[in-house]
Amino acid sequence: MRYAAAAACTALLLCTFIVGVLSSGRSSGEPANLDIGGLAVAPAARDLRRELSLAARRQRHEARRRRGHFIPLTPRERPPGAPLLRFAVFGDTHYWSKGLTRTAWEKHVASQPVRDGLLVEAVDAVLPRLLQQLSAFAASGGDFAVHAGDAVCGGSSFHQTPAEFTNSLHTYRELELCALGSWPVLHIPGNHDLHPGPRGVGRAAGTAAWREVMCANQTHAVTSRRCAAGMPNYSSLRLPGWRILLLDSQDGLLEDSDGHGHIGPVQLSWLRAELEESKQARERVILIMHQLLVEPPGDGWVERTQDFVDNRCRAPSPVLPPCALSVSAG
Repeated sequence: MRYAAAAACTALLLCTFIVGVLSSGRSSGEPANLDIGGLAVAPAARDLRRELSLAARRQRHEARRRRGHFIPLTPRERPPGAPLLRFAVFGDTHYWSKGLTRTAWEKHVASQPVRDGLLVEAVDAVLPRLLQQLSAFAASGGDFAVHAGDAVCGGSSFHQTPAEFTNSLHTYRELELCALGSWPVLHIPGNHDLHPGPRGVGRAAGTAAWREVMCANQTHAVTSRRCAAGMPNYSSLRLPGWRILLLDSQDGLLEDSDGHGHIGPVQLSWLRAELEESKQARERVILIMHQLLVEPPGDGWVERTQDFVDNRCRAPSPVLPPCALSVSAG
């Protein structure tokens, strides 16, 4: 098999495409409020060993709510017994606009005894099919989607030029907008969304260029709020009985050295508070990020350097409360 089979594959070969269905357990079809916000207010210099009381956290929570850091959203009404919320998770689209560097990469990969699993050469066939599937999901009543990172081929693996990286970002975003319009897609970054240029490239360093493009033309209340100035790349989606935490595993990274992820001290503090609050409220939790915080079951197919957050030992332990539902990663 060279390229024929890859071109015929569904989007699942290139992207994770998971449909999450949350049930409320209510007997009526009354809509619920969904609160979405990025709550990074703790200073980075705060001693992470100093734990605040639950009462203090609740006071901060209510203060942030009053200041408008939460976004009230009412999901569409559903008949009794229907799921409270339906959302999709996908990632690793690895879009790369056609050009000489991409052609050279494809020739190099084809010459290797073991094929690269990123299937960049098939993106022109796979991405439109994925977007078509997402469009059908949205039309069927899906509430939103989460892109779990690696929208494009930046970072260090592909040796992309800064110009190709920027062009790929803009083209990917245009394709997404063309297929889905204002239907909300919440983006979190992966290591291949980091700028491929050397450190010190100014405003474009790290995820800055990725964020600028992915936040362009955001008109939905949820996505436009997440993209507001000063808001972090991580956030919390909340509705009765559930909490979905979108993590930024490129937090503080200016370049991609070996594919690892990182979570900064402010985000770690926020994650501790979110998990403690969810445990006290007996909420079920879903974590979505690009690199892993916990090792998945299986035969050890993951790379400990490339596929994990490098400071995961500092993450809350256990990372999930007893009522957690799942962890999804790119």
